[in-house]
Amino acid sequence: MPEKKVVYTPPAEIRALTNDERRIVEDFHKLYYRVWRDGRFTLDVSWLGYFAIKNPLDLWIYQEIITERQPDIILETGTLMGGSAYFMACICQLLGKGRVITVDVKGEQTVGSWRPVHPLITYMRGFSTDPAIVEAVQKECEGKTVMVILDSDHSRKNVNAELAAYAPLVSVGQYLIVEDSNVNGHPVLPEHGEGPYEAIEDFLSANLDFVTDLARERFMFTLNPNGYLLRVGNHAAGVFDELATLSVADDALKRGNLEKAVKALAEGLRQNPGSAAIAETLAALKDKVAGGLPPGPV
Repeated sequence: MPEKKVVYTPPAEIRALTNDERRIVEDFHKLYYRVWRDGRFTLDVSWLGYFAIKNPLDLWIYQEIITERQPDIILETGTLMGGSAYFMACICQLLGKGRVITVDVKGEQTVGSWRPVHPLITYMRGFSTDPAIVEAVQKECEGKTVMVILDSDHSRKNVNAELAAYAPLVSVGQYLIVEDSNVNGHPVLPEHGEGPYEAIEDFLSANLDFVTDLARERFMFTLNPNGYLLRVGNHAAGVFDELATLSVADDALKRGNLEKAVKALAEGLRQNPGSAAIAETLAALKDKVAGGLPPGPV
């Protein structure tokens, strides 16, 4: 008889850290990052000899996501030396599913022979927000399930532009990962200025289709706080079921965005008029607000 494959799926819910635990994690994060910049090379890692600047704990989460979700295409902006693209391509090769498209303003002639060659990696040279690059990526992704990782220019303006260009390509049930949201004091490099973290907040303040997946931060130390975004629906296309509706509303309330929660519930009820859970949640939220209670999770 063939051997039965056992697939482990990490838990979807994790215990929240206590205040003391959060302080310890934050202090370690600052130390890890500071000594990297001071020459200890804590974030300089390699995969089969190819260089990448990554937190190994985040790479492990990427492997779990790719294995669970098995996207047809993983789009990465910000190739650098290509180590992370190579890592993900190797995972795809092991799974027998998926490939990587990676975009960077620097071409291979700039990087030289350090950039890996792999049959499942497609390199694109140019700015990730260049309309020609966006169009080329869109053509590659047509009819495919797509996961996106944003890791190029970490200014708020650029990340917002990338989110506008590439978030629509992410398939329902796949992830949009915004990297290095730890800068600008979250908790490192307060001098950086507004960056990925602020862009994530901009994006989530209005978007009804994505939620933050804090379970992907279960190792505690991540360079992408609040940056693991799961697409749960596509409300404009009529893909917005009861579970997606309640997930988006709950995520919005956790962020203190009452307006978005109400909007999500109203849209969900429009698309799922027979859902008692959505109707009851919307009514309970309105009752709490009318009664002067904090509009937290209901």
